[in-house]
Amino acid sequence: MPVKELHIRYSDPQDDIKGQDLTSEIKRTLGIETLGDIRTTKAYRVEGATDEEVATLTEKLFCEGINQEASINRPFPTISFHTSEIGYLPGVMNPEVTSILKAAKDLKIRLDAADSSTLYEFFGDLSDKEIKTILDRLLINKTVQREITEKPETLIISGYSGPVAKVPIREASEEELMQISKDALFLNAIEMQTIKKHFQELGRDPTDAELEIIAGRWSEHCGHKTFRANLIVYGIEKPPLYNRIKQTARKYFGEDVLSAFNDNSGVISFYEGQAICGKVETHNSPSAIEPYGGAMTGSGGVFRDIMGTGQGAKVISSTDMFCFGPQDLPYEKLPQGCLHPSYIQRNVIYGVRDYGNRMGIPTNNGSIHYDNDFRAKPTVIVGAYGVLPADKAQKGSPEVGDLVVALGGRTGRDGIHGATFSSGEMTEKTIS
Repeated sequence: MPVKELHIRYSDPQDDIKGQDLTSEIKRTLGIETLGDIRTTKAYRVEGATDEEVATLTEKLFCEGINQEASINRPFPTISFHTSEIGYLPGVMNPEVTSILKAAKDLKIRLDAADSSTLYEFFGDLSDKEIKTILDRLLINKTVQREITEKPETLIISGYSGPVAKVPIREASEEELMQISKDALFLNAIEMQTIKKHFQELGRDPTDAELEIIAGRWSEHCGHKTFRANLIVYGIEKPPLYNRIKQTARKYFGEDVLSAFNDNSGVISFYEGQAICGKVETHNSPSAIEPYGGAMTGSGGVFRDIMGTGQGAKVISSTDMFCFGPQDLPYEKLPQGCLHPSYIQRNVIYGVRDYGNRMGIPTNNGSIHYDNDFRAKPTVIVGAYGVLPADKAQKGSPEVGDLVVALGGRTGRDGIHGATFSSGEMTEKTIS
């Protein structure tokens, strides 16, 4: 069946809060005073549905009949100066699609594929240069988004299995090793030499997938090298931060500490046989590049860790702590290749909010801080708390025949190298 389009917008433009907020932000951050208004329209595309099923989806899923209107297979007529449609790049995980497919299935409609995007109608006396500035600086994050100019023939993403690539690491010089690392691994010279020696002992070169697995496990994000490192402070050797924090927890909480740095989150006893667990982590680099997705996956990760603590805990709340650059930072003072702090703040907050609130997990904001030092890269700390029976705080031992349950969506192209990237240095070329 051909791809069918649905366009949904507020009947009264005064109800379009998204368009009004964007108009204010453009005038405030870009100084484009000739902009009149912006009207937004949500576009949905579905594949594999009959006309009758599309009508059902429009009425029961996509359109709120009280204050919205719908148009099927044709855009609304417009008198705007310019219209742009912004959506995700092919292969990038669109969080709305999973919900669309699930909701359609609940309505007994099986879709082959779905997608969503947003149309922006610009009113006012704007130049082509001003339109491009708005798109590039506020609406399109080129890492994960694009401007859609043609209707897709299909929404189904096809792929192919590439050849298994061998990386000639055993005979590589130190310069060649570091180039291999720079291309994808973000490991230092000592780590690359260790890998080289290992495969020399095995008598073969690694595949690219094997190197990616090692780099991921040895990344700052997964391996916590900074926290595990031996420290020398003013010539005095001190134990790693990891050990000191763990010892401090047991010093002050004693037997109430049921698990500390042994599992996916820390666990302390609560009352009446219950225990509380907590976990926080940073998602700074991902949020600097794609603030919404970076913050969202950060929250999702700590929710996952709470669920995976002991023999399973229930997530009861989300929390966060943010550090952003000045919200009124002039664009000429923004480091090259960086997103504006106001864009980062708005989308980071949206990402944390949306991941928790939409599944019934409340968000308890910890704090927000502003400083010029965060103008290029924010600090985005996300966390979660959970509850579980105290006698379930420890894991058992896996046995042959145990079942493995995988939760969550597929990894999109934007998720590749997320862990290894944490070990790298951000430059003006990072986003591109």
